[in-house]
Amino acid sequence: MLRNMPMISVIIPVYQVESYIRQALESIVSQTYRNLQIILVDDGSTDNSGKICDEYAQKDDRVSVIHKENGGVSSARNVGLSLAEGEWIHFMDPDDWLEFDAYEKIMKNATQTGADMVFFGNEVFDRKNKTYGATLRMIDKRVQYHFKSLESFDTFLIYGSDGTVCMCVIRKNVIKSHVRFPDSLVMNEDYAFRLTVYPFIKSFSFLPDVLYHCRRREGSATRNGNWEAYLRNMEQAYRIHCEILKNPGYPTNAVVAVNTNYLNLMLGLLDTNVIRNPIYTYREKKKMIDAFARSDIYLECITAYDSRVMRRANKMVLRHKNLNLPQLLFMNWMKWVKHCFDKWKRKV
Repeated sequence: MLRNMPMISVIIPVYQVESYIRQALESIVSQTYRNLQIILVDDGSTDNSGKICDEYAQKDDRVSVIHKENGGVSSARNVGLSLAEGEWIHFMDPDDWLEFDAYEKIMKNATQTGADMVFFGNEVFDRKNKTYGATLRMIDKRVQYHFKSLESFDTFLIYGSDGTVCMCVIRKNVIKSHVRFPDSLVMNEDYAFRLTVYPFIKSFSFLPDVLYHCRRREGSATRNGNWEAYLRNMEQAYRIHCEILKNPGYPTNAVVAVNTNYLNLMLGLLDTNVIRNPIYTYREKKKMIDAFARSDIYLECITAYDSRVMRRANKMVLRHKNLNLPQLLFMNWMKWVKHCFDKWKRKV
């Protein structure tokens, strides 16, 4: 255990998660690293989520609960951030969970490297506990990385990581008073927050251990929402991110990096939410893919992206920029064949 234990403020927005919140909270209160401020912001839940939060506050004096009217995840995180007293900040989702020694390993890394922002490995799983693998890409999992400038870190910084703030811990003093989550965004608000923080960070570190487990829920907006509305929301987020990059302090190729990140995100969701979604007919899938291929955000992103850091499947898609549905379905079938072959090889 570290002798000097700076406090970590853990901020959790809570909304309609009575089935999952206990697992999340147990993983935090049971951490081997004890110096925690656990801020639970109940964002107007109508189920038992708020009561469960109050229950943990009564049992553990490190836990505090704020009950507020529903205002969205950005609003809830901003409330938590205004109450944070720790030297470090971690934003966690209420349906995810941590390894029992996560914070101990993270703070050990922060002490050794002096980094202002520590990323760590994570795993995505669904309600059947099927694991989808780590969402952080481009990193050799055997190696601990430390970058001392934004320019040298840009490949991993914007290309190689997903936008969520849950997979990193941030030194509080680099989060300036004007840096908050944008209430206007219904998606990718994490990415906007991180992009705004980046210029104030002097060094970054990546811890390859898988310490965070992220639940993929069937009820999420990106999985079951209207696809055209999703594209409109994605474009709104993209515009805001491009505006952020006009401020000083970003790498010269930051726009290319953001385009690449968006392409990876959108094509991945197109695959999982449309192409492999059994609720849609062939005609419906074709209509949604056509809408995507004509969307302004897709047409802008493909004008400037870095093919080196695109996922392999997405590289194949981009060779056919008209996004032909039979081609995409064939690619999905080939991925399934490869999966079966790899599974057979492991058994032999």
